[in-house]
This record gives sequence, structure tokens and C-alpha cells, in this order.
Amino acid sequence: MKVAVPALLGDAWRQWRADGGVLSAVAGMFVFLPALAGQMLISRTAMSPPVPPRPSASGVIDDASAAAYLAEAGAWLATTGTWLAILYVIGHFAVLTMLTLYLDDRPTVAQALIAAVRRLPVYLVTMLLVALPVALGFAMLILPGFYASARLCLAGPALVAGRAAGPIDAFRKSLALTRGNGVALTGAVMLVALTGLLVQQPLLGLDNWIAANAPNPVARIIVDLAMAGVSMLVLVGNTLIALAAWRRLGTGPSSGRA
Repeated sequence: MKVAVPALLGDAWRQWRADGGVLSAVAGMFVFLPALAGQMLISRTAMSPPVPPRPSASGVIDDASAAAYLAEAGAWLATTGTWLAILYVIGHFAVLTMLTLYLDDRPTVAQALIAAVRRLPVYLVTMLLVALPVALGFAMLILPGFYASARLCLAGPALVAGRAAGPIDAFRKSLALTRGNGVALTGAVMLVALTGLLVQQPLLGLDNWIAANAPNPVARIIVDLAMAGVSMLVLVGNTLIALAAWRRLGTGPSSGRA
């Protein structure tokens, strides 16, 4: 079956209109609030890990530079790295909960949360497996990263719907189900991501300008609220597109909701 970008976006929009309240509650708790806390507690400069020292002309890194880098990297992992890892896990828990709401047999939000806790370890392994080719694609060029993300967007739904025996099977299932629809899925994924980026970048620039030129905690909180909101909407949008693609391409049950 062939899918088109307008059809996927239309399905996602209809689902949002039907269940926006429930989705906002889940994503607000597990995406918006953690993202807001991260933006307020972690400085922009601390977000990136330390840069390794450059070797000398002879290709050797001296012991002092190596030791300083290892100490700096260890401190980063113990602080910022730990917080970013927590945000990563919480974000995937939110996605897993939303997938469970639609792909299980009409669970309540409480039941979906409990089921998501049980599934989280296997789901995280699946997402780490998916992240490898996606990260490689983005490291090569931007487009291959989006393409890999689109081709593997059904790994999560396949696992939650019980159509995959484990992470590797979910990986293969997504590749098989999205075969022939990679361009359309990439278009939908890119549209959501780039829309979020176009909104986020001016907000980030404004936040940095306020911090450097006119420190005002109230203004920064307002900007951080907006940035956290955009992050939440992008995550929900990507989840709804994956669900729309699953309904059209997968063999799982139809939505347990509207």
C-alpha cells in the first residue's frame, strides 16, 4: 500500500483533534515539564560535551591534555550527561505511553502508564538500535538521517502492538512495512521536524540574547515555556505520524480511541 504525506498529516491532525486533551496531559507531564526544567537548570554552553584535545603535529596527545579532557568529560557525564540521559528516557516513556493508549485494547491512561513501565526496558533497547542508523545518517548528511528515521518509525508501534518478538524483529518489521514508502514518510517526518526547528531557532536566539544583553528571569521563563511547548508538540506530532503510518501499513489493531 502506498501512503502520501497529506494523508499521514490528515490522520495525525484528526487524531490530535479527537484526543488532544489526553495527549497533552501525557506529553505535558513527561515531555513539557522535564524539557522546561532542563532548559532552566542547564546552561546552553553545558549542553554539549567537552571537545577532545587535538593531537600535536606529530600526531600525539600529551598526557596532561588527555588527563584534563578525561576529567572534564567525567564531570560532564556526571552532571549534564546524566540529566540529558534522564530526559531521553522520560521522553521515550511518553512516546511509549501514547503508543500504548492506541495500540493496546482500549486502556485507561493509568493502565497505559503501568503497561509502559513494564515495556520500557525492551522499548529503550529498540530505540537505541534505531538511533544507530539515524545518527549515522545525520552524521553523513541531513537527509539520510531523516530517511532512516522514517523507515524505522514503525519499530515502536510494531513492538507495542505485539507484532515483533523483540528489538531486532521490530527493526526488521519497520523496514519491511515501510518499503516503497520511504519518500512519503520522510516528507512527513521532515515537515514536523523542520516546522519545530523553524519555531525553535528564533526562540533559542532570543533566549541567548536575553541572557547576554538583558538578563530578565521572567522573560527567559516565558521563552523557555515556549521552547518546551514546541518540543512537546514535535514529539506528539512524530508519534501521531508513526501511528497513522502503522494503521495504513502495519498489521496491528486499529486505534483503541477515536
